[in-house]
Amino acid sequence: MKKSLSKIWKLSLLSSFLLLNGLTNANAQVFKQQRALGQLQKGWYRVELSPELSGSLNPNMGDMRIWAFTETDTLEAPYYIQEQEPQITFQEVAFELLNVSRQADTFYYTYKLPKGAAINQLKLYTPQANFDWQVRVEGSQTQKQWFTLKDELRLLGIANVLTTYKFTDIALPLTDYEYIRLSIQPTTKPLVEPEIQGVSLIKLDTLQGVQKNMEAEITQSRNVKKRSEWHIQLAEKATINNLKLTIAEDFDYQRPIEISVLTDSINTRNGKQARYKSVYSGYISSLEEPVFNLQGVSGQHFLISVRNADNTPLSLQAAELVSYPYKLLFRVDVEGNYKLYYESKTAYAPSYDIANFIDKVRPEDISQLKLTKAEPVSVIKPKPPKEESKWWLYAVLALGSAVLGYFAYSMLKE
Repeated sequence: MKKSLSKIWKLSLLSSFLLLNGLTNANAQVFKQQRALGQLQKGWYRVELSPELSGSLNPNMGDMRIWAFTETDTLEAPYYIQEQEPQITFQEVAFELLNVSRQADTFYYTYKLPKGAAINQLKLYTPQANFDWQVRVEGSQTQKQWFTLKDELRLLGIANVLTTYKFTDIALPLTDYEYIRLSIQPTTKPLVEPEIQGVSLIKLDTLQGVQKNMEAEITQSRNVKKRSEWHIQLAEKATINNLKLTIAEDFDYQRPIEISVLTDSINTRNGKQARYKSVYSGYISSLEEPVFNLQGVSGQHFLISVRNADNTPLSLQAAELVSYPYKLLFRVDVEGNYKLYYESKTAYAPSYDIANFIDKVRPEDISQLKLTKAEPVSVIKPKPPKEESKWWLYAVLALGSAVLGYFAYSMLKE
């Protein structure tokens, strides 16, 4: 019996220790960096996060906390992450196809728009897979005098065992002509009549966001196995939204491209081997601006690979990385000296209810702050709980120990 009671006592003691350890260490979170926000009064504040800061965070950006410490408590300010990407809206304009005609090797399509309607983009839909068209777009208010909006534009479609590519978008200056005439001249022989399945006339509005342009260093450029490989690098890791390339060649081209970000490296018999993650796969073409959406990936070193096949290799002249910095909107409920703590492998993503009411915050109620320089930080632990919280903790421990002891005694009795 004494041995059984001894076992029960040891089990209860161990259970109490584990429970206490779990309760006291659950909130212990290790952050690497801190930035001072200053002595803040009650209210709303906003601070911009640099691409380098956001690039050091976890993918879900949950390893951030805004804390102030007093002698008896930890003050936490809830925050909301705001994006500053450009806001793009599309408005498709109704139209009427007036006529389709042909003169020699050129095919004409005339459209009538509602009076006062404005467009700046035209998109063609064709089931044809292989085509090469020279296109002109004109506008008129009377159909008697036509004004050129776009000329010598090339639309291209390629489909074979190696590639599938189609470019049928036409960017126009903003225009409100009542009549739009599209002329298409196929360049391939024998002549194949364009098969236009549909057309979209669009007004595209862009509300510009805040962006930071960062020129990348081209650290390596080589041609191997019919591929061009370009390595580019930033001074430090950052969040990247777009990559802009400048190609030296002035001839027409259309080739598969893949963009990868360096994630880590592993040791092999032949030394360290870099490991990359693909973040974009598509085509680079002389017909389109070489801008690629990387969707906010965090990285410092990028590998760009272009498949040249049997063509003359392309040469990279310059690379520019574009980031749309995030803004951190947060609310201070109790006056204190607050700091932003970030970059952690153990911190969980917080859940704040201000995300559901962010539209109610008035811009005039928000004070703009600037972050100070980053400083290293060790372990950040909330202050010991208040006296009333201690009694609650002791009660939980006692109850937990009693329950665990009871079940242990029942098991040994059986």
